[in-house]
Amino acid sequence: MFKSDGGSTIQSDAGASEGDSKGCVTLGEGVVFKGTISVPGKFVVNGTVEGGDIEARELLVGGSGVVSGKVIVDSAVVHGKVTEHIEAKVLLSIGKSGRVEGSAIYEELEIEKGGRISGSISTKAADQADDSNIKKFGSQKVTKLVPSDPTSDLASRG
Repeated sequence: MFKSDGGSTIQSDAGASEGDSKGCVTLGEGVVFKGTISVPGKFVVNGTVEGGDIEARELLVGGSGVVSGKVIVDSAVVHGKVTEHIEAKVLLSIGKSGRVEGSAIYEELEIEKGGRISGSISTKAADQADDSNIKKFGSQKVTKLVPSDPTSDLASRG
């Protein structure tokens, strides 16, 4: 089921497939994992993951979940907190209670009202994107995303 290299590295050796829980790992609330983990399927974190490299096809960080380290996933949904570095090859989605702090690289980004991202952010495709489909933001420092009031621009022009 799991293989260890004798240190704090764990790899799931079960094959990941759609529609079942093979190759998936759930870390429950109150559980602390320190080290490196590679999950071929979905990794659900309701506890705490500290340090090391975290790799998974899908990452779901629940409201009580905290992940710190170097995270590389296809897609991530964050309702808890992710710090240090996250790379989402397809989608980074931050829920209303979600927090991402540190560097974030993503193909697509969704932030629900109330969600926060701070640190260095960049699009994975910024240098390769077709201008007609994706805005090129490059790498930016962002401390807080605040929705603008579209009526304030209209009022100042009128």
